[in-house]
Amino acid sequence: MNFDRETLTELALEGIDAVHDMDVTHADYARSIADTILAALPGMIAPLVWVKGVARTSVATYIVAQMDNEPEDEPEWFVYRNGKPLGALGTFDSEESACVAVETHHRAAIMAAFTGES
Repeated sequence: MNFDRETLTELALEGIDAVHDMDVTHADYARSIADTILAALPGMIAPLVWVKGVARTSVATYIVAQMDNEPEDEPEWFVYRNGKPLGALGTFDSEESACVAVETHHRAAIMAAFTGES
């Protein structure tokens, strides 16, 4: 879903339709429109594009790398964000699971900017 004027107009109309036949105030309409837009935001976030364990955005570069373990140890993967370890995500047993965790972290950070939740 795109974040453009047409999309926002469609979302606003959905919000209005949700309360249209009720006895509501302008504030109720506004809240319904805001709720509809906020509900649609996660679908508007473009997925990260990974190329050889690296994904870049306008504000961050994520790198998923394998830890240097002893040969007998199971492989572990970790994440760097802008050249620093993103330790809050922990370690992973595969590159794929690390990338999924980064994607989740990335989406949550964007949504927190809109909702104020962290």
